[in-house]
Amino acid sequence: MPASRSDGRRALRFLAPLLLLASGVSAAAAGSGTLIGPPAPLGPPQRLTLPPPAAPEVKPAAAPAPIDAKGKPIEVDKLAPIDPNWAGPLGVDQGGFPPNLWQGTPRSFVAALLPRIPVTTSPALQDLTRRLLLSNAVAPGAAGESPSTAGGEPNLVALRLDRLIAAGDVAAARSVLEAVPGHETVEPLERQRAELAFLAGDGKAACERITDDVRRFKDIWWTRALIACQAMAGDQAKAALGLDLLREQKVPRDGTFDALIAAQSGRRGKLDRLSNPTPLELALLSNAKLPLPNEALTAASPALSRAWAQSPNAPDGQRLAAAERAAAFGALPIADLRSLYEKSELTADERASPVSAAGKVKGARGQAILYAAAAAQKQAAARAELLRTMLDAARKDGDFVLVSRLAEPLLIEVPPSGDTAFLAGDAARALLVTGHGDEAKAWLAAADPETVQLLAPVLRLAFADKAPGWNAKRAAETMDALAKSEDEAGPRRAALALSLLGALGEPIGPADWTPLAAKLPLVSLDLPGAPVWFDLPRAAAEKRLGETVLLTLITAGEGDRLSAQPARLVPAVAALRAVGLEKEARALALEAALAGGL
Repeated sequence: MPASRSDGRRALRFLAPLLLLASGVSAAAAGSGTLIGPPAPLGPPQRLTLPPPAAPEVKPAAAPAPIDAKGKPIEVDKLAPIDPNWAGPLGVDQGGFPPNLWQGTPRSFVAALLPRIPVTTSPALQDLTRRLLLSNAVAPGAAGESPSTAGGEPNLVALRLDRLIAAGDVAAARSVLEAVPGHETVEPLERQRAELAFLAGDGKAACERITDDVRRFKDIWWTRALIACQAMAGDQAKAALGLDLLREQKVPRDGTFDALIAAQSGRRGKLDRLSNPTPLELALLSNAKLPLPNEALTAASPALSRAWAQSPNAPDGQRLAAAERAAAFGALPIADLRSLYEKSELTADERASPVSAAGKVKGARGQAILYAAAAAQKQAAARAELLRTMLDAARKDGDFVLVSRLAEPLLIEVPPSGDTAFLAGDAARALLVTGHGDEAKAWLAAADPETVQLLAPVLRLAFADKAPGWNAKRAAETMDALAKSEDEAGPRRAALALSLLGALGEPIGPADWTPLAAKLPLVSLDLPGAPVWFDLPRAAAEKRLGETVLLTLITAGEGDRLSAQPARLVPAVAALRAVGLEKEARALALEAALAGGL
């Protein structure tokens, strides 16, 4: 007697779990431009337990000490052992800090403050953050402690990964994760590995990892991820079977996920608010060629912005906006942003009147119009006029440092002359902040005397004793001119300049401050918390390098920007100098001065 249809359905339901696990994902899972996703936040750092390090290898007896040409023994310093908690790709030769980075600093203190490192648009702070998190160093804490935890503190690998991912440094996060032995057995780390693959645009690797790990890990995320990979690969039958199984298991419904799965086959369901997509959700959006909701685009994390900017399926306008945001946070190379601007298609009206057109649309599209027009302009004075418009707007919007980096190659090609003298001040400032000191000096010859005078403190911050034309009289005249401004902007800039010069060792005294005493408030409550404020000068005085850099990042960062407050900037700059990071201190001071309008 033939089996009934209901018997067949019961058999299918019985076999569904086995079919879901055994189905796998075809190699096409990410082969058609699918692949992105951001970890805006991937969740708070989790307490993880990593496997203990392998037993040390038994080494043969040491060979006799080498001797030099005169027969004297050569002294060889022994390198401290590096445990996985602070293993990283940057040695000293690659710009990393030395292996004894954390000497003298308790592990618990580092663990408490790592999550407070700001995600910032400041290139100076971005560089310090990256070097701190990626240096190959001995982890803080007593020798012999387990690399997974010490005294119950959160795992340092997870905390470092959290900050790298938040900053959008996907490649660096993957390199740190791969350096952790046995990460394949730790579910949160293995999940991060899959999400980072989506974020890097490597959907094939992500789905292969998910197919392997869904058999080992029971969290419902893995089941949904497998369903997503099947749907993106075009296997809608298996994806639908997986969703049926979730419903039969009474797993709480995720309307956004269900709608995104439906969209993979061309069905448009209602999407719940998606203000903070996960890497998996962003991959699904991209594969279905759906736009990113506006609320997600404007408040996107650097990682999400980077991923969307690199998605071939993202709308052009959204790619530009995402790329500009990602580049500001250092998550996207500035050259990639330039490339997108250069590829922007301009209308006939935009090519004919780029300044007028840019003023009407503003935002990333307006910036793209100005940049593309400047890049196409071969006449020096005309290009200089477009660059001045870009830099003027950036100064008003607080994006002067970003736009200076964007315009760098175009500025270098403009010769300073009488025809381009109107650009001299901004050109010198932009070239200074991008590291072109000699080119910046060349513009001083074309600048008018007032511009040269106003640039005096900036030049001193950049060049120290080698600042052209610097003397005490000129400095006093500059501060006096700023202090006499009708609004508060001038006095505030004068106070910023004096503060930064003092932090770099210039002899700033009461006479320098006197003109500002009646112009500015004498009380400010904008200070870092007590653990940072009181420990930073002590850490710097005792040469605790890692601790000093960590506290400097927290002190100088304010929200997602470099602080404009002297009360924050001065201790940060002074601390970097105290531990021997003179170049970094001067770069931070110069950036702060230019971002502050000097």
